[in-house]
Amino acid sequence: MKAKKRIAVFVAALALAAVVAVSSVAFTGCGGSTINVAGSTSMKNVMSALADAYMAETGNTINLNFNGSGEGISAAQKNEVDFGLASRDLKEDETGVKQVTIAVDGIALIVKADSSIEAVSMAEVYNLYHEGTTVQSVITTPITRESGSGTRSAFEEIVKSSSGTELGEDGLKTGITETTSTETMIKTVSGNAAAMGYASYSEAKAAEDDGQVKILKYDNVLPSNATIGNGSYKLARNFNLILPGNGYSDLSDAAKDFYDFIASEDGIKIIEEENLVTVDIPAGEEANA
Repeated sequence: MKAKKRIAVFVAALALAAVVAVSSVAFTGCGGSTINVAGSTSMKNVMSALADAYMAETGNTINLNFNGSGEGISAAQKNEVDFGLASRDLKEDETGVKQVTIAVDGIALIVKADSSIEAVSMAEVYNLYHEGTTVQSVITTPITRESGSGTRSAFEEIVKSSSGTELGEDGLKTGITETTSTETMIKTVSGNAAAMGYASYSEAKAAEDDGQVKILKYDNVLPSNATIGNGSYKLARNFNLILPGNGYSDLSDAAKDFYDFIASEDGIKIIEEENLVTVDIPAGEEANA
């Protein structure tokens, strides 16, 4: 972000006195440029908040398309967007792009708001999703996200069997219901007393506050910024910007300006307000491959 210092000197004609105004910092934008962003539906709230604040300050336009982490990564690899969004880390074969973590988010396990269940173990979650085993005589219907979802990928890596095998390696039960976005996941679970699903903590917390769902303890730990940040809540993953090419140096001037806003104190404050755990975001050229 280019910082502009405006120093105004006022000279009194006969007194020969000068007053120097205090400098101010502004995100200047790039003359009405357009910035294209696509990817993770779990990052919808935080990226919408960041984009709204940035557009209000600069007059630039940010087009947001929340179509899944896989699509966001692919679009960044093809240089179809300025930024991809991924709610998981890049895989070894996802090359030609640079990952920058802007926050850490929990994956909340959710049930209908009036459910009698308060807590589940990793074993109960694994058995429900892998074998369809009923949880506490109440939950019979596991709900998952679509293939390509960053939240699903992270969920299937973290949840393991008693022998330590990842859920993703063992596979989900046949015929499991899939949803194509965080919003659809929350809506599906909120209307089915027998269902359990999972969603970004930041969005699940907003849905819980609205009375739509209940967030469960996982291995006796309730997700919160504190428990996610200190690692005691184990269902957590990174929220990442995916930069095309070598990273910051390959961004357009407008995209650099938006990136700098996200990494600024104002941007980090917005991230924190969205119920996410903040991290040190590399500034400028530090975000190169």
